[in-house]
Amino acid sequence: GETYSRNPVTVENSETAEDNSGTETVDNNTDNTDPTETENANTDTSNDGDETYSRNPNPDTPDNSDTAEDNSGTETVDNNTDNTDPTETENANTDTSNDGDETYSRNPNPDTPDNSDTVNNGGSNPTDSGDNSNVANGNSNTPESSGQDTTAANNGNGTPSETPQQQASNQEESSTSSETDNVSDRVDQLEAAFTQEFQTYLQQQFVTKQLNLQDITERTRDIEQVTGLKTAVIYVSFVPQPMNSEANACQAESAPAMDRRFGYTPSASSNCSPEDNQQLELVLITADGEAIQRRVPNAIRAKVLAETQKFQRTLSDRRNLGSTNYLDSAQQLYQWLIEPLADDLEARQIQGLMFAMDSGLRSLPIAALHDGDNFLIENYSVNLIPSFSLMQARNPDIRLRPVLAMGASKFLDLQELPYVPLELATITEYLWKGKAFLNETFTFQNLQEQISQNEFGIIHLATHAEFKPGNPENSYIQLWNRKLRLNELKELGLSDSAIDLLVLSACRTALGNQEAELGFAGSALQAGVDSTLATLWYVSDEGALGVTTEFYRQLSQVPIKSEALRRAQLAMIRGEVSIANGQLNYGDKSITLPPEMAELAKTKNLNFSHPYYWAPFTLIGNPQ
Repeated sequence: GETYSRNPVTVENSETAEDNSGTETVDNNTDNTDPTETENANTDTSNDGDETYSRNPNPDTPDNSDTAEDNSGTETVDNNTDNTDPTETENANTDTSNDGDETYSRNPNPDTPDNSDTVNNGGSNPTDSGDNSNVANGNSNTPESSGQDTTAANNGNGTPSETPQQQASNQEESSTSSETDNVSDRVDQLEAAFTQEFQTYLQQQFVTKQLNLQDITERTRDIEQVTGLKTAVIYVSFVPQPMNSEANACQAESAPAMDRRFGYTPSASSNCSPEDNQQLELVLITADGEAIQRRVPNAIRAKVLAETQKFQRTLSDRRNLGSTNYLDSAQQLYQWLIEPLADDLEARQIQGLMFAMDSGLRSLPIAALHDGDNFLIENYSVNLIPSFSLMQARNPDIRLRPVLAMGASKFLDLQELPYVPLELATITEYLWKGKAFLNETFTFQNLQEQISQNEFGIIHLATHAEFKPGNPENSYIQLWNRKLRLNELKELGLSDSAIDLLVLSACRTALGNQEAELGFAGSALQAGVDSTLATLWYVSDEGALGVTTEFYRQLSQVPIKSEALRRAQLAMIRGEVSIANGQLNYGDKSITLPPEMAELAKTKNLNFSHPYYWAPFTLIGNPQ
């Protein structure tokens, strides 16, 4: 039998985490960056009892969908143009869940018309045929058959020709078929572009078959059957605008200069490039076979990325705790990225969203987008996928396999993580069957041996991890005595094991940097696991303890990773996870902190409801 007892809670020189935000220059080329240590949280929002996994979003959520312009041409997305300087931000893990009987009906604004024109993906400018939502099913608008003779005519064989009604019907079928082909072609383009981008960056061929629209529909249907959650895929990308568009004039403001802590620098020129003026496009795919394409007016790359960077900068700065100054960006990004599809999501009662994002958006804390009433995570479980072709398709019950929990609390050249011993002990002694190894036993050799000799389902690493600009070898996970580079993950043999989830509870990525984003979103691929749960920026040590504790508690009840994360995040939003009176409180449970931790906590009665604590937690890969 395996003994899970350790003495992980005795930590020398455990100090309260200082708030270093805004005070140090981030050096993206060294490994000695001091993370801001922010308070750790454990979100516990669980749906105890009968778990039907169905939810109903807040009916008060307004539907302020932007109308989508008709912009022709489906050119391949250029994913190599976003080389924004990286932001180094603190790491977090988002897990929110919506409990209770919430209706999926929204209260859309009746004054907001659905003016999304049909998008021509054939490469030529489409005629402006009014406000026709481009849905790849039988509901596309029928072109008028003006100028048709209303009497029956004979064809060359003397047989009656089609009546005008038949001609109109055939035109409608032809139009629908053309639109279906167009959106199908667009999905093919996105899958090819995103898949190749990750494979090129990670220097590895991951797939032998690129999935098409039908494949993605079937896989989405499979996910629904396993999880019980109505699920949709949303591709978010930028496409060139037609040459005759007024917006084609260079009018976008470049991303603003940021303080040096986040790695941003002023733009070299006020002139924007053609890529800056590319228009935002959304493609929605559901399990019922529908594919919906929207182009969002006035949402061009430069504006969207600038707002994204502002949002990231505001949320990841610990000095903004207690403030709601992130809401303007959260609501603007919601209006661009979600609102144009809000009616479609409501009509289909969608509960889970899988996002495949263009470069510059893969480190967006999308769970914290806000519709004016609620965060996105309050209405949907969310996860990020590199591309659908790169997503694993295994469906194990993760509750049947133990966890391997490893970590370090002290480092030679990095800031201490004093709560890591308690984090490992809590997971393996109270929440999940498994083994834990701390500090000196957290080595590459031991990690390899444990993986090869045991049937673990989860690898939990509580240590510093960095997704940095440049090649994959620049990004790493800190072991006790060395750095495990991102390109070395495959040497662990995770792809040959039963491991389904890799958890990195104290990592961060250079926000907005294309290469760092590829490393972050590609971490599950490189490790050879179905999913990775990682954080975009460092939350405090206490915050990571809170989130991960609640995540495992939820996962033991609902074995759907995206939903367990959602419930944990909701628990944090609702204040159900906290540190007070020397105890970690989560749900209806509490854990008494060790004496040295309790002494630190006396001056910190921590509530983790601010999105700083829960928004950076991101599930990458399979939501199941």
